[in-house]
Amino acid sequence: MSNDKNTLPQGYILNSPNCAYRIESVLGCGGFGITYLASANIKIGNVPLRAQFAIKEHFISSDCEREHDTCRVVYSNPAKERVENSLKDFISEAMRVRTFCVNHPNIVKVNEVFNANNTAYYVMEYLDGESLRSWVKKNGAMSEEQMLSIMNPIIDAVQYLHQNRMTHLDIKPDNIMLSQDENGNIRPVLIDFGLSKHYNNDGSPTSTINTLGCSDGYAPIEQYAGITTFSPTADIYALGATMWFCLVGKDPKKATDLEEDELANDIPSASPEVRNLILNACKLNKNKRQLRPSLQSQPATTKVITHSTNNNDTTRVIINKGTDDAKSYQLFKINKVASIIIYALVAIFSIFMIRNAVNVGYFNTIILSFVSAVFLFLSCYGLAKTKEFVNSKYLKYFWAAILVWQNTIWFGISLIGISAHFIAFSLIALSYELTVHFLPKSTQLLLLLSLFYTIYNFSILY
Repeated sequence: MSNDKNTLPQGYILNSPNCAYRIESVLGCGGFGITYLASANIKIGNVPLRAQFAIKEHFISSDCEREHDTCRVVYSNPAKERVENSLKDFISEAMRVRTFCVNHPNIVKVNEVFNANNTAYYVMEYLDGESLRSWVKKNGAMSEEQMLSIMNPIIDAVQYLHQNRMTHLDIKPDNIMLSQDENGNIRPVLIDFGLSKHYNNDGSPTSTINTLGCSDGYAPIEQYAGITTFSPTADIYALGATMWFCLVGKDPKKATDLEEDELANDIPSASPEVRNLILNACKLNKNKRQLRPSLQSQPATTKVITHSTNNNDTTRVIINKGTDDAKSYQLFKINKVASIIIYALVAIFSIFMIRNAVNVGYFNTIILSFVSAVFLFLSCYGLAKTKEFVNSKYLKYFWAAILVWQNTIWFGISLIGISAHFIAFSLIALSYELTVHFLPKSTQLLLLLSLFYTIYNFSILY
């Protein structure tokens, strides 16, 4: 427990409109807030339970003090406007995270936001794990596979924030927690939204002020001068710097002290792909920063295991249960031999179908058979590699054009034959992109069964 005179004392009861929280310890102190471990009584049905929470308190260390007898937060008149505007931002951003971040598994969940002690608090899930910094400090630098398995979900979470016109502005190893779910899998979680900002469609902030805050090594140059418009590239820089930390095991230099491309050139044994990833993310010029889409795929599953060392201690190790490329995220996993067999059978059938059409001699039948063969090839490719297919450009449009052509000009003929069995592929691809990432395996299976049933009905009907 911290002895800081400005923290709430251990055992203090912090009352919200919904609950009474007992302060157990201080989890962390920063320039703009204090985070506590707290406990509270909850009920599941008629069963009382003691649950743990993390609570963030708005407290600007340079402007605020705490009254020892009341625990109220106080500040001087010259600091009043600054503190109260920051407090409004704190509340509005916490309410926003509470509202829409509940939909993402890798963003900390906020339970409630309330005022007390002349300041504000928000109550979060308590993540029983350790920070990314703590893990690297204990275990050393990560391998590329380990780093990507942790950072891919965080990249996805930040992308989700940006889609909702929000920037985090304080991404760093301390603000990524490695929690463990009920199956033993690691759940990387982005925490601490004390500096986050939401913006209108015109790029202007919805909050009243722009709080200046920078974490050396992870904040880009422009953040030191203050960011006043929607700037997702600031988070991209921080993501690149955090990946560099994972691979090297130490904090990068302050952005103002870096030479162009210095971080990417200072990784001991990185593959060209990862080196380019960090190079593009950590450009000093914000207009040149980007994260390559190929490394923003849904992450492979990670799991915590333990092994014994010579002194019988246990060391926590993160392993990657998926493969090391983006193809591990496809819907159907087909090895190379099976793929060759499937495509060979499709080719033989297509040649047979076109040959029969040629023997019949009708030009329209020949063209239709050829188009059906192409449609069949593209559908098989799409079923095997759904994500790559949907993300493709010309393949997707070419397949869609054939689908439209078959079902408009040749509607009466096109549903006769093997192509009818692939009409529902568009539903499979669309359903995958919209739902599979967020559904349990049992629900995915039911979804696929229902789609196959649709295909079966097509084949019976036509």
